Amino acid sequence: MASAEVDSSLRLLATTDNRHAHTLAKRYGLELVDLPDRPNTWHFQIERGSLALIDPDGASLILDEQSISRRMKGFGRGELARAVGLPTGKRILDALGGWGTDSVCLALFGHQLTYIEREPVIFTLARERIERMEIPIECHLCSAEEFMTKSDKLFDVVYLDAMFEPHKSGAKSSKVMQILAEFAQPCALEQLVQTARERAIHRVVLKRRRKDRSELPVADWSIQGKTIRYDVYRGFDR
Repeated sequence: MASAEVDSSLRLLATTDNRHAHTLAKRYGLELVDLPDRPNTWHFQIERGSLALIDPDGASLILDEQSISRRMKGFGRGELARAVGLPTGKRILDALGGWGTDSVCLALFGHQLTYIEREPVIFTLARERIERMEIPIECHLCSAEEFMTKSDKLFDVVYLDAMFEPHKSGAKSSKVMQILAEFAQPCALEQLVQTARERAIHRVVLKRRRKDRSELPVADWSIQGKTIRYDVYRGFDR
């Protein structure tokens, strides 16, 4: 996959008379560029009425609603819902939001979500799906560290879904995760967990591969899936 080089202006390619393109460009702070001037870097286009991310080779990605519908089947019995805990209605900070899929599912399940993502390209595509689905999620373009250190908000749960290390076997992740990895930056996970515990009233939930060995402090408990586990840390007493 081509290197993730993105103009700081974040370009949206469309015909200049496309009103929908003008609306999206204004809403998401994109530079509207006429179709004949296709750049050889990552950019956005409109496909089937939705915002699509186009890579330098011309392949596109749309965050669809069907994948959310599939994920929601049995969601309440899944590991993430159990790790977050019942009842619903919790204030949850998705501090490493990525594509926003977990935020959307948790919100549809009945929780109150705040979504954080620091990469503008990822944030823009995720926010467009959230707004297209008309889901009430508070969205912030910034780093998890910045938000948690500057905000005085407390949350019932802080959820951390950091990028996994590449498979030792060399197995490739899904297309959407490969694209996410192109833009992702490393984070100081141990410090992030510590900061998250200061913002969490009840718990911090950290997503990991099931068999990954952790150099972090031992979790209070874990929820195990077939390939994923959720390490749960109690929030600091107040």
